[in-house]
Amino acid sequence: MSGPKQWLREASALAGSSVETVEVIRDESAGGRNDVRRVGDGERTWILKSYLQSSGNPVAREAAGLVVAGSDLAPRLVGVATDPPVLLMEDLGGGRALSDLLHTEPVSAAAAHEATDAVTGWADTLGRLHQHSWGRREDFVEVLERHGGCGSAFDGRVEPPEAVDQLVEAVGELQSLSVELGLPTSEVLAEQVRAVLEPLTDPADSVLSPGDTCPDNNRLLPGPDGGGGAGVVLLDFEFAAFRHPAWDLAYLQVPWPTCWCSWRLPARVVDQAHRAYAERLGPEAWLAREDAADLLDRAVLAWCLASAGWFLRGAMDGDGPAGGPGGEPAPGRRALLLDRLRQAAALGHAGPSDVAGELREALVGRWGEHELALAPAYADG
Repeated sequence: MSGPKQWLREASALAGSSVETVEVIRDESAGGRNDVRRVGDGERTWILKSYLQSSGNPVAREAAGLVVAGSDLAPRLVGVATDPPVLLMEDLGGGRALSDLLHTEPVSAAAAHEATDAVTGWADTLGRLHQHSWGRREDFVEVLERHGGCGSAFDGRVEPPEAVDQLVEAVGELQSLSVELGLPTSEVLAEQVRAVLEPLTDPADSVLSPGDTCPDNNRLLPGPDGGGGAGVVLLDFEFAAFRHPAWDLAYLQVPWPTCWCSWRLPARVVDQAHRAYAERLGPEAWLAREDAADLLDRAVLAWCLASAGWFLRGAMDGDGPAGGPGGEPAPGRRALLLDRLRQAAALGHAGPSDVAGELREALVGRWGEHELALAPAYADG
């Protein structure tokens, strides 16, 4: 098994000079997905990311994502090694992420305004990424192939084939609980879920998605006066794929379905962020099509069902928080689960929405209602 000595040796080869660890940013060597550290040669510093799990070829996906995104929207790629799999990228320095502003305390009007600016900046950057990457799917595939990212992990579709399977598996978890609670189940639910996703799988509509745009996977850039407002740079492309842009916009709508900091956002904040995204894309983009609202609803449904399936067993075991990486406050699992089921039920897709509604009603009968709280920055409304 590889370790820091080998990672640093590869990083030195990529940097063209001998580097050492300056700071360990994320040490997940005991069973985690990756190790992230700041390395330097005494004059310059870089970020070194070492991949501890090979499923999905994350090093190839990250490299391809960074290349297609470009240095205005993501860190600049310095180089990649595949044995062991490590990636060296530009060091953007210290700074805050959107997640830091969402859980800012004490609550104040200024904190809420700053958080709203950051959410809007995140959406604007997402729009820039989608606009910039439209029609560049072959560029992404070329980098994937160069670093061994095709094969079983990528078959030429707009996203890894396992993504749909993982959603069906998550819905299967919901159906298993329905059986335990004595609720009716459907033998065709998996097929109904796949039918919901089908309109989102047209390669002609695909753009680059980081795959995990959690509010802590970005860096807020300082403005000219040292404050915020200059923009948002996206981090963490190890799940990058070309897929329909509705997936990423729905990620905001839910919001943040894969992330620990998935509090509710005020409707006005979501609306403002949507406008920023749409304005960045322009009037000829996919949002102007007649089926745009339907496509967005389908992606929201998919995220809600997947998120509910992932949080299900933890919520059944208790109502502890989903848990931030540094012990930050986070929503309770039961509130998250019930909110996802509420949204899925309201979307009215026969089969998946019905299962979500029936399961939610049964769980409320068992636990009582658990409302998902607003992000702490908006606790005063």
